[in-house]
Amino acid sequence: MGWVNTYNQVRVASDVLDDEFHLKNELLPETRSEAGVPISLGNTVMGVLDVQSTQPDAFNSEAIAMLQTLASQLATAVQTVGLTETSQINLEELARLYRSSQLIAEAGNESEIIEVSGKILQDAPYPVVVFRLKDDQLELYSYSDATRGTESFVELSKYTHVNSEEVENTSKTGQ
Repeated sequence: MGWVNTYNQVRVASDVLDDEFHLKNELLPETRSEAGVPISLGNTVMGVLDVQSTQPDAFNSEAIAMLQTLASQLATAVQTVGLTETSQINLEELARLYRSSQLIAEAGNESEIIEVSGKILQDAPYPVVVFRLKDDQLELYSYSDATRGTESFVELSKYTHVNSEEVENTSKTGQ
């Protein structure tokens, strides 16, 4: 079925005993014919629908058309599941951002905003570091890494001397 995957085309072995590409499956020793149909969307092959029969010449054009329809439906189902999962992640992120904006709007001062931001970002599905510029010190305020599977949100009090003008220019220009 590697051929089907490589070329994204249907391949039928009418009699596997005469087929140079057929790899005998010890679990299915009585196989006499085999049809491989790509499960694909466009040029992307997601898998191969492999159907075997104990009868030679078991797959006529109608059977192949039915298998192609089934493979197409499988590809659509796989794509739908992927899109549903992506949409769910996007909705969760949107809800988190909405809750975050409410909490930030309710914060009374800069310290509360930074504290709320750190707590909000601890649930982010990626590592997050929150810095605060105080005088000529860049304060590493909080760190969170949900990718490690543990709650690693910690309050840190490490300071690094920086040129505050350079930091402000970088934040304005993005360079």
